[in-house]
Amino acid sequence: IVLDKESAEPITRFKVKTGQGSWKEYQAPNGLFEIQANGEKCQRVQIKSDGYAVTTSPPICHDAENPTVIELGISGVIEGVVIDEEGRPLEGVKISYRYPRSRNEEPEEKIITTSDPNGLFVIEDVPENSTWQWFVISHPGYAPEVIQIEAEEGYITETEIVLKKGGTIEGYVYDSHGVPLPETDLFFLDEPQYQYWNEHRGRLGSVTTDSNGFYRITNMPEKLCFGFRHKPDEQLGVVCAAILPINGETMQMDFGGKWVTTGRLLRDGAPMANIRLLLQGNTVGNETTFVSYANTDSEGRFTFWGIPSGRRYVYWSIPGLRSWEQWSEIGRFDLESGVDMDLGDFESQLAEVTIQVAAENANEKLDEYDIRVQRYDKEVFYGTKVGKLLPRTEINAPYVYSYLTPGIYEVKARRDGHPTIHKVFEIKQGQKEIEVDMSIPAGNASLSGNIISGDLGMVTVPCILRNVDQSLTMKIKRLPDGTYNVENLPAGDYIIGRSSAALNRQSKIKEVSLKSGENKKLDIEAGSIGRKFGGYLVVLIITKEGLPLAGPKVWLEKDGNIIDPHFDSDKSKSFAGDVGEYTLYAEYPGYKNIRQRVSIKSKDELNTQEILKPIVITMSR
Repeated sequence: IVLDKESAEPITRFKVKTGQGSWKEYQAPNGLFEIQANGEKCQRVQIKSDGYAVTTSPPICHDAENPTVIELGISGVIEGVVIDEEGRPLEGVKISYRYPRSRNEEPEEKIITTSDPNGLFVIEDVPENSTWQWFVISHPGYAPEVIQIEAEEGYITETEIVLKKGGTIEGYVYDSHGVPLPETDLFFLDEPQYQYWNEHRGRLGSVTTDSNGFYRITNMPEKLCFGFRHKPDEQLGVVCAAILPINGETMQMDFGGKWVTTGRLLRDGAPMANIRLLLQGNTVGNETTFVSYANTDSEGRFTFWGIPSGRRYVYWSIPGLRSWEQWSEIGRFDLESGVDMDLGDFESQLAEVTIQVAAENANEKLDEYDIRVQRYDKEVFYGTKVGKLLPRTEINAPYVYSYLTPGIYEVKARRDGHPTIHKVFEIKQGQKEIEVDMSIPAGNASLSGNIISGDLGMVTVPCILRNVDQSLTMKIKRLPDGTYNVENLPAGDYIIGRSSAALNRQSKIKEVSLKSGENKKLDIEAGSIGRKFGGYLVVLIITKEGLPLAGPKVWLEKDGNIIDPHFDSDKSKSFAGDVGEYTLYAEYPGYKNIRQRVSIKSKDELNTQEILKPIVITMSR
């Protein structure tokens, strides 16, 4: 049912959009409408009506006793002016929404409005919703800006936007043999995913190299800019690189170069020919600022050309596997720009793991479990799926995964409505076969209660329940009525933590013990879920050339306490902590150590863009 937020009276004419579908118009004297149920899942819809802000509904569930109430409020208005660095108004500036449009719309279709001769613009009907408050500001001859402007329902927000000329990036593109590549297309984005170009997202511009392999692109913003070759995963050589431009200056960024990083891939002492290799600035499956590909020759030798300084992760592709599952790590190496390096010989090895699943409960439905193997991560329960499951002939047959290389892995047994069971194992060098016994414990205890939202409104951050040895986990989801319920739990000691993308093996909100058959009530305070610390800091480490430096050890200290980053990549390093002053330290071989005062600012006093804007630390030799 759709109601006016102020009067609580039904809104009789409105439009509804479910998922990626089109808008459907309703005329309902009592404000009621229905949607088709999607199995057992709850759904959210978007509602819009003349004079009101577009609103996303709470979850609409098929088994709810009463209609879901959706309140529409008066939309906000943004009035702004766009000027250049000299304070002169800019006419014809295009203002577009960043996110709440179809990914495949052409850039021109995303335009909301343009500025007038005095640089003025007005955006009406802005919802009080953060995803609608990100805007792209662009004008020929200036660097585009992505800006978050917080609008409030029923109010006018005034803003001034300054467009700069931006910086220039130039350099050469080399092939997989160190030869300059003529007539090669490059695509520049402000996000590290090439597919966003095809989705018309994050575009900064494109350029084609000349007959000498040289390119030059202007009007790049003062933020990390990612350059890609066309269809990067199908190319050889450097296919992705990033740089931080400086307004009014020209920066050099080559794709490849004249120096080499070499090695040889063997199996049982024999060369592995025509094997694809990957070199990047972070572990596979995670965002990175640098990617290069190579192939082995008939002698198993591989060569990467022009790899810049930093710690690089090198992988070889296992034939027969796809996506991130195919990549097996060779090693992690500290490379130096302009310096040739021979990494030596690497003996590749493939092993097979046999997983025998048994249950304490004789009536357990083992055929309903999904058994998979993933790379083990000491910080989180998530990991890249690996291996290839061989065909099974009967329900009780073991699960056999092939194409595994030496390393630490985790087996996960998942079933809807039941805890996920974990078993960590290691494949050591020289092992070709390994057996893992996995037991599904019987569980007849349960835990339920309320997730208390307090002043934070509806809680969307889920929790995760884990036992003390981390061999069992189960997500805790807040239902529309604010309650939760988890069942089929074995007796034992448990910890409730945040199910965040980082450190969810360590997060602790509450502890609870369950006896066999016990049904315990436990309320969880939402404030503890949403945040543990009140402050946040993002750090970008670059060289004096403006290139991200992968691999430095970075930490914060205050009063003898050390804070390590909870997200740590070549793109950025993020710290969560109490608000206040800290000392930042950074170390990397061959570079001068950094010791610098920094501030962790309150998340309550900053918008998302301000929180995520990194402080830039330059390390020099």
